[in-house]
Amino acid sequence: MTSRVGNAQPRAVAQGASSTSTHRLAANRRNALHSTGPRTASGKVTSSRNAVHHGLRALTPVVPGEREADWRAHLAAVTANLAPAGYLEECLADRVALQFWRLRRVVRYERETLALLHESAPDVVRRQREDDVNHFRPTGPMSVSDADSEVEHWREIREVLEAMPTLPDDATLAGAAVFELTMFLAQFVVPLPSELMVVLADGRSVPLDDVGLDGEPWPAAAVRLIVETIAGDLGRDYLLDAALDRALEREELAEEARDALVAEIDALRRRSILPDGPELDKLSRYEAGLERSLMRTLHELQRLQAARQGGSAPLALDVDLAVS
Repeated sequence: MTSRVGNAQPRAVAQGASSTSTHRLAANRRNALHSTGPRTASGKVTSSRNAVHHGLRALTPVVPGEREADWRAHLAAVTANLAPAGYLEECLADRVALQFWRLRRVVRYERETLALLHESAPDVVRRQREDDVNHFRPTGPMSVSDADSEVEHWREIREVLEAMPTLPDDATLAGAAVFELTMFLAQFVVPLPSELMVVLADGRSVPLDDVGLDGEPWPAAAVRLIVETIAGDLGRDYLLDAALDRALEREELAEEARDALVAEIDALRRRSILPDGPELDKLSRYEAGLERSLMRTLHELQRLQAARQGGSAPLALDVDLAVS
């Protein structure tokens, strides 16, 4: 009897242990369903860098503005081309890929820097011209849009003056154009515009500088009547001819000012094809350093591969020249 009881106790303990392990395993599996890793974008980015802590080949040189996938594809292509064997050759192949990646970054930096200089050239010229104005030196329009607006302004006045003699009486002119036209014509006569009264088609007399301010269209017949009022003893035709000559002159001057501004901006952009002296020197030194490091790494990899294959590596002389 004692023997049977003694044999039963171990079996009971074993069954209990088995049951506990089964329940624990089931609980672990249920808990695992709730462990899905990081859910937020920042958490996923952080976890994507976990491999950085597990070996040289997992290190990533990707910086903002570059893509991890591009680096991985670049690394795989360089590795496949160099065909390293063994850990040391793989490390050298990785370094070659890294140097090429950094050299490509130099090109990207240069392109983006020049693009920024190209885009900022109009603002630089505008600030220079504003500074000239502050120092009481003659200058022209501050921006190409201002210059274009000035050309368009005189072109519209010139076209109205050219069309005025032959416009049908019932043709209409925009109120803004009539206002600009009357202000321009008033420069050729006295008294000043603020003192000159014009008679409208309906018989009303209004100050000249109020004509066209309402923005409503004006019949050509009414505009011709206003022109005659402004011309007075000079005569309408004489005034229109004189005004047309002046408008043509102003339009040509505006075009010349615009062309000069565009040429100034283009000249600044051409001078900005390369960075300034200190920046260019720094960039050149950095690029030269990368190229020297790349060639030394390639030569060392070739030497190891040649030794492994029982041959001899091609002769290569790596020299660093320090220029002060």
